[in-house]
Amino acid sequence: MKLRTRLIVAVASISFLGLVAIFGLYRESIMTVIQHGAIKLRITPYSSLLAVLLIVIVSIPPMIGFVSSVTLTGFVYGFPGGIIPATTGAMIGSSLAFWQVNTYVLIIRRYPLARFVHLSPAKQATYKALEEAIEQGGLRIMILLRLCPLPWPLVTLLFSMIPNSRWSDFLIATGVGMIKVTLEVWIGSQLANLSDPNLPPSAHRVALGMMCGGFVLLLAIGFWLYRLTMAKVRQLADREIPENINETQQLLIYKQPDLEALETLETLGSPLYKNDTKIQLNS
Repeated sequence: MKLRTRLIVAVASISFLGLVAIFGLYRESIMTVIQHGAIKLRITPYSSLLAVLLIVIVSIPPMIGFVSSVTLTGFVYGFPGGIIPATTGAMIGSSLAFWQVNTYVLIIRRYPLARFVHLSPAKQATYKALEEAIEQGGLRIMILLRLCPLPWPLVTLLFSMIPNSRWSDFLIATGVGMIKVTLEVWIGSQLANLSDPNLPPSAHRVALGMMCGGFVLLLAIGFWLYRLTMAKVRQLADREIPENINETQQLLIYKQPDLEALETLETLGSPLYKNDTKIQLNS
């Protein structure tokens, strides 16, 4: 693990432990303030539109806070009351991000601006593998990526950067991904039940058990989906060069004869196969 990564993990861990300690010391005061704020928002006219606007903003990369905003919506409006604001904001924000980033990528590809966009070899290889998997697997891979525990704006960014990604596939995958958004709304509603001071102790224990059990189940399903998706990505991106090709030749299938890109791929040792267009390079 690199020094920078270790520092980030250390700072994040210390910050998390500090927040947990502060919450433990001032739990009742914090929960009272949050509960009163949620009630005030709930009775405020058109406050749900503000929730939709907030989720739209955090759905656009590189913004952060998507999960927190969706969970807050469930906390304020409950379940199923928070589903409509959360899913509406997520769909609108993702669609805007898809259009925005897709337009930006087209400008980068059309004009000689690609030299200003640099990725490390490892990140470039990962991106190429995901790009190849999405183009080969199509809608199925897009749905798996939407459901697995990856940041929502990051998945939107990935979809919008794929050259041949279709708008219809994006909308279908995002629509199926609303299952994950709905579950986050439910978690927020359970947190609201736990913070209710008028809740009887027995109901409090039941709500806590349901939330913990549901959270563990979601983690297990998310981990399984993540491993399944990454295995599918590696399977679709891993292609072998035919044995009848000489050592002085490589058979690459790429949609555009970009020599600079091909040299980069040759250096990384990651041949691409796209659009059934055969390009034979002589060394």
